[in-house]
Amino acid sequence: MTKIKNMSRGGYIVVGIVVALLLVPTAAYAATLYNGIVGSSGKKANVTAAGQLLTTEALPKTYQDYDGNGDNSAISGNPSFGCNPVGSAIPAGKAFVVQQVSFDIFEANAASLTSGVNVSNAGVELDADPPGFNCDSYQITSADPPDGDPGNVAIPLTPGYVVPSGYQIDMGTGGLDAYVEVTGYLVPSADAPATPQIVTNGTHRLRAARP
Repeated sequence: MTKIKNMSRGGYIVVGIVVALLLVPTAAYAATLYNGIVGSSGKKANVTAAGQLLTTEALPKTYQDYDGNGDNSAISGNPSFGCNPVGSAIPAGKAFVVQQVSFDIFEANAASLTSGVNVSNAGVELDADPPGFNCDSYQITSADPPDGDPGNVAIPLTPGYVVPSGYQIDMGTGGLDAYVEVTGYLVPSADAPATPQIVTNGTHRLRAARP
């Protein structure tokens, strides 16, 4: 007891700090520290109890879909190729990330047997075209009628295909009539490439124009 009474002021301060640390719960102390991810908005990232990072690709309000019909000019063996716009052009200042394409093929030329092989006589494709082009620029994806008959074809595009501002999504049809729905989300143009391409690795395919 005599030693405590004779302790200097500095000693009392040290003892007080040690006692405070012993009394404050470890969890409460840890709650004052944060070593995780904080976005530019000030929002903190969250994790599950299993340590999985919770993320979302885009805000719900940025999700968008485009749809359209392909003409039936090529039905009954007509070799012509139809091209129709799917919705309106991508708005200024935005780019559209395509995540899924769903074709509803409700009329199609029958498949034929060639050298013992069943050959499709109909097809549909989805393209990203700059102004003035019709189904002859960047191909997003394509499909044939299931087993040569009318049916549905759903094509997921992961992680996505970017269509920049000002480009138009077109559907090209040959030997069939179809409806298409294209779903995805909008991002700022500054976050997207200047030409249509796959999200990862920045590759795309430019096809020669049809004669």
